[in-house]
Amino acid sequence: MEVHHHSHTARKKWTHYFWEFLMLFLAVTLGFFVENQREHYVEGIREKKYIQSLVADLMSDTASFSNSLNKNRQTIRAFDSVIHLLKNYNSNEETNQKLYSLVRLSNPLIGAVKINYTAFDQMRTSGNLRLIRNQAIIDSISNYYFQARNIERNNDLLEERFRAKVEFEGKVFDGGVFQNMMDIEDFKMDIADFKLKPPSGNPLLVTSDKAVLNEFIVRNHYLISILLFTEASVKKEQKRAIGLINFLVKKYNIKSN
Repeated sequence: MEVHHHSHTARKKWTHYFWEFLMLFLAVTLGFFVENQREHYVEGIREKKYIQSLVADLMSDTASFSNSLNKNRQTIRAFDSVIHLLKNYNSNEETNQKLYSLVRLSNPLIGAVKINYTAFDQMRTSGNLRLIRNQAIIDSISNYYFQARNIERNNDLLEERFRAKVEFEGKVFDGGVFQNMMDIEDFKMDIADFKLKPPSGNPLLVTSDKAVLNEFIVRNHYLISILLFTEASVKKEQKRAIGLINFLVKKYNIKSN
């Protein structure tokens, strides 16, 4: 008599499969959560580094603004004095020396106001502005650099009006006197060595024609007007920069060096 042996594999209960699925699901979910948290942590570090660089740029801007405001004020006073002296022109040694000094020595003070875009441009072009998740912070940063464009437009107009004044100076002032005001012997190819000195003797103007003098006065007037407008714009942007620095330092707990 043959005996048949049948092997029976015990059936797994549905609850076993359920727990296997649940454990796998939890493992995947936990792994995803950990990876997501790690990514957020790394991005948080990168975000703070960018903000620190941005704050450094803003501090550089505030220093540039202060320097610009100081130079602009000196230039405005100098050109205002030029207008006053030419409007009531009386040729004498003191007046002529003062005119030559004011016109020539004040020109180097004029310069474009510099805005440091380094960190902002890096974040913008690389797409890393997305690292900043606080919309209020993005809006504050964007507004600062948007308003800075107004100063750059002022720079263009300032350069245009300054060129118009310089190109007309030859109709009023003796170029030889300007040349003698330079210390060529002491200049050793270093910008720090470039110096101008007041003229000696009685340096005469090349004209006393009232129409020509009035044209030069008008050109100085328009230059002063854009300098005043630039000064007002720079003061507003400086206030924005200081406010933004304080805002970012507080939000990101940045320690001052």
